[in-house]
Amino acid sequence: MRTLPGVAVAALLGAGAAGVSARFVQDGLDVGLDRNASNWPGTQAEVSIAVDPSDPAIVLAATMNVPDGRLLAMSSRDFGVTWTRAPVPKGDGSTIDNDPMVAFDTQGAAYLARIPAGPSGTSVDVVRSPDGGRTWEPAVRISSSGMDDKVALAVDDTPDSPWQDRLYVAWKLPRGGVFVSRSLDGVKWSVKPVAEGKGTGAHTSIAFAPVRAKFVRITQTDVVDAGPNWVIANVNLYEAGPGIVVK
Repeated sequence: MRTLPGVAVAALLGAGAAGVSARFVQDGLDVGLDRNASNWPGTQAEVSIAVDPSDPAIVLAATMNVPDGRLLAMSSRDFGVTWTRAPVPKGDGSTIDNDPMVAFDTQGAAYLARIPAGPSGTSVDVVRSPDGGRTWEPAVRISSSGMDDKVALAVDDTPDSPWQDRLYVAWKLPRGGVFVSRSLDGVKWSVKPVAEGKGTGAHTSIAFAPVRAKFVRITQTDVVDAGPNWVIANVNLYEAGPGIVVK
């Protein structure tokens, strides 16, 4: 494993609406100027970033490239100092791919979840990269409801977890409801979502406890006095244990 003493965080910032810049910090202080990670014609938006737990020098970011509707993957092998850029092929039937989310497993494989949108509506895809985002394998479609939105992606990289490297993808429907699917390898996914929840304005998020892998679903159902504040109707905690079987 390569290490750079003192480098604790890799942060990705949107430079207005024009592009994507990367910055790393050392001991809580900035030690360098922003790097233009995208360096791509047109406007980029909706940025996600992840660091390889097996080698912190490897960083992956993804963003939506507005002019052509593709996702742009940006990878670095030197702690974010220099970047390699590679467009990710569009999802089947997609006019524009949205909501990129990236994550690594503990073996160095990278994953990207997205919402392809086209004439038939929206769906959920996951794409795997064996080399930190420089090349991408064929996408796996998880959902094709035509109304999928707001995808979230996480890999259980907790050191002592009995379910290490299992992948979880969550998404929601505009009419209400949150769905979560699970995979052992990023290729085969649970035939039916391993968890479902109702509620309008649902928010998708995934988190892991220090030892036992879990994900949390928070459903928001109403506003207070027609104002900007949301009422949290319920919080569901699911244990990602051996009872959930991927067929």
